[in-house]
Amino acid sequence: MRLLIRFQRFLICCAALTAALSAASGFARGGVVDETPALPQEIRHIPSYGSQSLDAFYLDLISLILDAGSDKFGPYKLNTDSRPMSVARARKGLLENEWDSLVNSDLSNQFHGTDQIAVFSRPYLKHMIGLRQSIIDSRNLAQLSQIRSLDELKQFKIGQGSNWTEVEIYRAADVNVVTSESFGNLFRMLTSGRFQLLPLSVLEVDGALANASTTQPTLTILPDIYIYYPLPVQIVVSRNNPLIAARYQYGIEQIFSDGSLTKLLQKHFPKQLANPIPKEATIIILPNPKLSEAENAAIIQTFRNTTTY
Repeated sequence: MRLLIRFQRFLICCAALTAALSAASGFARGGVVDETPALPQEIRHIPSYGSQSLDAFYLDLISLILDAGSDKFGPYKLNTDSRPMSVARARKGLLENEWDSLVNSDLSNQFHGTDQIAVFSRPYLKHMIGLRQSIIDSRNLAQLSQIRSLDELKQFKIGQGSNWTEVEIYRAADVNVVTSESFGNLFRMLTSGRFQLLPLSVLEVDGALANASTTQPTLTILPDIYIYYPLPVQIVVSRNNPLIAARYQYGIEQIFSDGSLTKLLQKHFPKQLANPIPKEATIIILPNPKLSEAENAAIIQTFRNTTTY
């Protein structure tokens, strides 16, 4: 009798252990999901390194996209690297599963031609990333204010970062470009007369001027003269982790459909969104040599259709 009772107790313990193991794997006997929080999905992101305003926006954009997938893919942990790196080095890191994602506007074909990388090219910044205003030395304001065409722009030198994709755009248009590896050094070169114009996106030009003016007080923004060229922004994602790639694809679709991207743009760039281009402004339009003729035409036409005066 005692042996039978011990055997029954043994069976009860076994049943309890089986139920516990089943619950630990996500499902109890009654089909109740275990509510223990899942471990965050680690996402390794290569941040942008340029102007502070754009860098901050791009990092918030990545967080917005990943947040949009939380209901479907669960929590995540975003890790970033503090070291700037070349496009070639970033591509290598994505292919070798060292990194998961980055934001890119280089438009080189280094991220194409492989099934291991997904490229999501969308108008994350509308047309504003390709719309440029120039920081100049105020001592040259009267002369530079006379620019009305590409031919007149060619009479002057433009400063740009040595690894910026814009260098190829200007040189393809026969504009004389002076480059520097250091973003901060461009402002010192401008003041010393190495070049006369430093075109930057309307999204970053005010912040860049504010930072530079503390040491270069003669700098100002050239009013009512703009340069525009198509400059699509890409979010590049490694396919080594299919769940992360799927999370990005899902999140990107969500932020365009639910209005959260527009709110993020309004948070970061309220002045640029609120202030239209003046009716009397000059806009010099350049094609992007890294895009096809059809791609250039389509983006430029969209810019013209959406630009308000």
